[in-house]
Amino acid sequence: MSISLGERAAVAAPAADPATLKPVAVVVLADESGSLQLRDVAAERDAANAIAQTVLAPGSRVSIVGFGSDNGQAGQQAVTTYCAQIPFDGQQSRDRVAGCVDQIHPRTEVEGNDTDQVNALRQAKSLLDDGTSDPKIVFLLTDGRLDVGRSPSFGKNATPDERQRTAQGQVPAVKAELERINAQVWPLGYGDVPSGALDAYTTGASCSPQEPNPSAQVVAGPADLLAAVKRAFQSATCVKFGDDDGGDTPQGGGQLVLTVTIPPIASDASILVFKRDTSFTVAYQGPSGQQVTGGTGPDGAQFDFIGQQESTESLHVLEPQPGTWTIVVSSGPGSPAQRVDATVAYQAAVNASIALDPPQPGAGQEVGVEMSVQARSQTITDPADLVPLTFVADLSGEGFATPPPVTLEPAGNGVFRGTITVPPEASGALVFTGRVSGVGIGGDTRVANTRVVQGVPTLSGQITLTPPGTEVVAGEAVNGQIAVTNSGSAPARLLLRMDDASPGVTVDVAAVDASPGPQILTPFRLGIAVDHPAGPAQATLRLLDQASGQVVAERLFAIEVRPAPTVLESLWWLWTALAVLLGLGGCALLLFLGRRRRARAVGGLAAQLHEGGFAQGPPLLPRDPRSDSFRFALREDFHGTALQNAGSGETDAWVVTRTRAGISLTRPGDPRDPIVGPGEQRDIGGGLSVVIIDQRNGPSVGSVPSGNPFLDESSAPGSFGASPANTAVLPNPGYGDPDQFADPATGGPVARPAPTGEFDSSYADPFDGRPPGASAPRPNDGYDPNNPF
Repeated sequence: MSISLGERAAVAAPAADPATLKPVAVVVLADESGSLQLRDVAAERDAANAIAQTVLAPGSRVSIVGFGSDNGQAGQQAVTTYCAQIPFDGQQSRDRVAGCVDQIHPRTEVEGNDTDQVNALRQAKSLLDDGTSDPKIVFLLTDGRLDVGRSPSFGKNATPDERQRTAQGQVPAVKAELERINAQVWPLGYGDVPSGALDAYTTGASCSPQEPNPSAQVVAGPADLLAAVKRAFQSATCVKFGDDDGGDTPQGGGQLVLTVTIPPIASDASILVFKRDTSFTVAYQGPSGQQVTGGTGPDGAQFDFIGQQESTESLHVLEPQPGTWTIVVSSGPGSPAQRVDATVAYQAAVNASIALDPPQPGAGQEVGVEMSVQARSQTITDPADLVPLTFVADLSGEGFATPPPVTLEPAGNGVFRGTITVPPEASGALVFTGRVSGVGIGGDTRVANTRVVQGVPTLSGQITLTPPGTEVVAGEAVNGQIAVTNSGSAPARLLLRMDDASPGVTVDVAAVDASPGPQILTPFRLGIAVDHPAGPAQATLRLLDQASGQVVAERLFAIEVRPAPTVLESLWWLWTALAVLLGLGGCALLLFLGRRRRARAVGGLAAQLHEGGFAQGPPLLPRDPRSDSFRFALREDFHGTALQNAGSGETDAWVVTRTRAGISLTRPGDPRDPIVGPGEQRDIGGGLSVVIIDQRNGPSVGSVPSGNPFLDESSAPGSFGASPANTAVLPNPGYGDPDQFADPATGGPVARPAPTGEFDSSYADPFDGRPPGASAPRPNDGYDPNNPF
């Protein structure tokens, strides 16, 4: 065995046909009987426009027909064809159909205003019987039952009841003619339509096995008709309607902004705006914010404005940019408030792929059938887009009855798989047909032709892939393996070919040489280019016998590609570590700055004024304990000189700050003084001094200086706000030994409870005649707080 590496397959694959939407032929039959009110007409026009303007496939044909009755008077006719099979090949044809819709109106007695649904269906059959295989769809919009009692065409001399019975008897024949041309008929009634009155008209099959077949629907009123039409049209054509948006224009004129969303799968879309007032103007903006002006956009999208002068207008977009589209509806000054609705219809033109395993089976052998589908040149792998799709495969051929079709099941990464057993009596050609259909796509059919192999095949093979998951990073590869068994007598050379491959997908094995004997296993790698765009990558792998060209094995491949990471993204671990370090550094810096700010804060400081060595009044606390400066000034009050907090603009203020060396006191107008020492009184003139008390630093700092005989030494100096349990020792009073104020029982200083307020400067006076523990006298008792005696 030998393996050729680095070569491209020698056999070129035929290019797939461009994906296109299949044309459809649609006839809208609109009731014009005299029972219609203006709101009914408006509802029918909205419904007819919703049908006509959401026919997306190029080459489709649309007919608009109004019907009433021919009651035998001159000029009357049961049906009026406003548009007959107008081909949708551009903006002008769509505009023409929009104008036809606006001709729908309630008939007068002179025009013939009964309800002849039978002749309306005959007209639809005549318009659709064009010999093509295109899907044919009839929508019958009506507000009542068959009513031809006055129509002589159903019996010239007959009674009204006889004419009714005659018309009803003709329905099966008309229905059979519609079935002959494979037409769908969707009767849609609104208002007072009796139950079952429209059932006899229903025929045909929907666009997909997942969608309901045609049935008569009756809604309560014209307001519900549009929703019913959208449901029916979706089942009939597989065109998908997105979410609606609507609102009222401003009273007196202004703008109303609406939005719709076009998904990435859509290759063709139509935005419908039911403005209901022909004077309103509509502007459109794409997801990138660009204003739509018609023609071709910068991203290659093609735009057509339809029915801008009509009550319903639309924007048809080929290859639309996916995302949210903005619709701006403008009403002129003085306009009344008006309900406006918008919706979007879209469809994807798709190409299906089919692969067989084995490609040439024997009679009675089980065959694996794989299918995938591509839209906008990419395999659809998003599960949300795949849910509404149905993949069905069947087998036909020579010498056997056709077995029932098989529904394929999801196998991952956009591939659907199932098995079909070749009947034992099969002897010749085999035709495997795969079909994909569903709401949101145009549908496609793919055929794989092969023959029953006689006896045991000389060459058999299998291709397996082991993707790392549901996605791969651009620049990486997917591993695979080729298994070949050569049961013949001569060596064989097999070529590995890639068909329908995405640009940038390569394979590193081009050929395998298989000698007769045991199974040969050959690993290979499917490479994904580093510049492969985000989205699906796909290929069909086929192993061919070089001598005969016979396909020995084949396999579908699809996987979602993520962009290769940038240098910044690939070094995520480094950026994470740096971010952690920066975060820790930031936290440390914040902690340091917070600690520094708290260390400099003047909270815990107080200024105590002294005269003649004794405290004058309570200590003064800072106005803002969180500030880094404590400003105070000397002021005169009715008690004399006192300390008061000073504002930032006062020039005669003393300033206390905390520094690394201690507490600093700045005299007004003078440079900063030396640091205030423990227990130090700072002379401020006029026989006055000030002591700065610091609650943070214990008894040595901020203590009341020596010479005050009235401060209990058991209380903490500067402990304003301390708990009663706290005590402190004051310096020796300095009046000689022994201390005349000592406790007779202990010989030590007299103990007293610590102050209980923020700062308590009252001291027990042994000369004021009060017993121990008595409260201090009030000011009106004649008590002088400045007199210690």
